[in-house]
Amino acid sequence: MAGLSVTLDETTWHPWEDPEQGRDDRVSWTTVFPEHLAPVVGIADIDPGGALPRHYHAPVEIYHVIEGVGEVEIAGEIHSLREGVTAYVPANAWHETRNTGEGPLRILYFFPEARFEDVDYHFR
Repeated sequence: MAGLSVTLDETTWHPWEDPEQGRDDRVSWTTVFPEHLAPVVGIADIDPGGALPRHYHAPVEIYHVIEGVGEVEIAGEIHSLREGVTAYVPANAWHETRNTGEGPLRILYFFPEARFEDVDYHFR
């Protein structure tokens, strides 16, 4: 396979939906590369007051904050998020990500050794 470059205009944005809390239009996400490729690279946007609800998944996840401020609670420990911060979420660790700022929180996320179609989210 040849290399690949993608602009955000070429991706499909989705509202956050989960079986417990339903749809939350304050949170949206997109996968940058096709779902069958590894690693998974995507962007999550969280509006002020919004949150990615508490969940876990088998693959390790890495966040890199592009803009905004917030916090991610990982296995009961709160980590501050702001532009330039990179966070490591261990495999199977419960985590919740909240926008605590006045503007949008934009996070680049990675599942280093997974394909998106293989990431199984578990909620409360």
